[in-house]
Amino acid sequence: MPNRGFPPLGFHPWDQVAIPDLEQLLSLPPTTLGHQYALHLRRQGLQPLRFGPRRVQVHDVVHVLTGYGTDLVGEAEVQGFILACHPLPINRLLTVGLLAKTQALGAMWRAYQRGKASTFDPDRFPLEQMWTVDIDHIRRTFRI
Repeated sequence: MPNRGFPPLGFHPWDQVAIPDLEQLLSLPPTTLGHQYALHLRRQGLQPLRFGPRRVQVHDVVHVLTGYGTDLVGEAEVQGFILACHPLPINRLLTVGLLAKTQALGAMWRAYQRGKASTFDPDRFPLEQMWTVDIDHIRRTFRI
């Protein structure tokens, strides 16, 4: 298990995330991150994001790890969580925009506090090593 979410040497935040085929992920045990991620995408009618910065590519993984929905309030919660973990200027803008649309200050604040307490970093989360790991173990390890 990686220490505090730090990736192997040579990692860069713009690296392409290696996302296996969704059917392959669905064949993993139901409690693994890979299986839960594939289920999430299937339920939402989404495809994996395989472009852009690493944090964009792991966006749906954050939904799975935190349990936040994909409605506007859930997106606000994800942004609040990320804002506390490791913000970029775009996260501040998205947070303000989502807050204005949703009026979900309480939910966003709770997500922010949850992010502050975690060791999760969307730019350094070693996703490629986590597909087969039990999701509850990941949550405990990164205090999510």
